[in-house]
Amino acid sequence: EIFTNLLNSTAIRSSKLELISPFVGMALVGFGYILSYLPILTELLNRAELHFKETANVTTTVSAVFVSVYYLGEGLGPLVAGLVAQHFTLDVVVVYISGVLALFDILALIFMIYDSFSLL
Repeated sequence: EIFTNLLNSTAIRSSKLELISPFVGMALVGFGYILSYLPILTELLNRAELHFKETANVTTTVSAVFVSVYYLGEGLGPLVAGLVAQHFTLDVVVVYISGVLALFDILALIFMIYDSFSLL
């Protein structure tokens, strides 16, 4: 009976959640990367093929530039976030980054709508 009460206590349940939540968070981040990475690269390569004749060299160059800029952001992102986190609290940093990402999402949506109307 003591062992059953111990397993059902809130301390054990919260520690299980604390153990699982980082893995769930990392899985969601990875899923988000795939949902954004592949369509953007595919669209860039399709547009490059439409505008240039030599597709082999152009696709290689476009892919190299895309990957370089992507990993530049991967390196600079945590560095800038660390510098900002030193001066502000975590809550302020999270709200700021969420606002910036929301702004980029709104701009991407506007450009997608504009592009779909320009194709008509």
